[in-house]
Amino acid sequence: MFGYVTVDKPNMLIKDYIMYRAFYCGICKAMGKCYGQLSRFLTNYDVTFLAAYTHALTGTPTDISNEGCILNPVKKSVVKRNTLLDRVCRVTVLLLEYKLLDDARDGDGKRRTARLLMKRAIRRARAEEPEIASIVDAARDRFFALEKDDAVPLDVLCDCFAGMLRDILRIMVGDAYTAAAGGVMYNLGRWIYLADAIDDIEDDRKKGVFNPLLRLDADFANKSDFLERNRQELDFLLSSAYNGIKDYYRSVELPMYEGVVTNVLWYGILNRTEMILQGEKQCKKIRFQY
Repeated sequence: MFGYVTVDKPNMLIKDYIMYRAFYCGICKAMGKCYGQLSRFLTNYDVTFLAAYTHALTGTPTDISNEGCILNPVKKSVVKRNTLLDRVCRVTVLLLEYKLLDDARDGDGKRRTARLLMKRAIRRARAEEPEIASIVDAARDRFFALEKDDAVPLDVLCDCFAGMLRDILRIMVGDAYTAAAGGVMYNLGRWIYLADAIDDIEDDRKKGVFNPLLRLDADFANKSDFLERNRQELDFLLSSAYNGIKDYYRSVELPMYEGVVTNVLWYGILNRTEMILQGEKQCKKIRFQY
């Protein structure tokens, strides 16, 4: 995933922010233990939300410890490894492969190198999560086929990524899965796909690679011009996904960590939507701030 789905800190209770940060740091440490220290750089906001959401849906309690970090020696709360957190790490690696293969098809040589560096981690994650790996493979193959057809509607392209995230959630939470919980993840996937397309619109046009929004407008001068010319349509697309998240979330019952999940879905997504439409710094490159 790409790192867009984060909290709105000013509207978050301190206890919930500490819990969110504990999930983030817990994933980072678990990634290092499962796949080596290099893999810790894969930790991002999106998989942190996935960890919080899956723990919340399943009512999985967390064991918290105070630990330091090589990047920040001050001890922080960290969610210790558990079965569900390890699954989040595997999903992180599998989604990385999805992204790297997509970028490699667009001629990004650096991504090919990154895939070689993560080859062992990817192979291990595939062996440990064969069902989720199959879901990711099917979604990727479907998307690669659809992007060749200029007549395919944008909603169908969004469905590839959104449906993949929904199905991954279904596997991860098992009996705790509901249509409402899946609907939240599906619409969140739509929102992420659109946000990433908006963020990359100028670079993709320069490189001559696929971006679904180039079908909307390919004659802009730069990203700011694209946002200005298409603001109403882009606002509608992102807001539709955001409203879908909220509508389904009203029917989701969370026995734990409700404050963390609600802040992300209710306020964080809205805040990021405004940032994206204003053309601010790419959200995917914003690192977690202690």
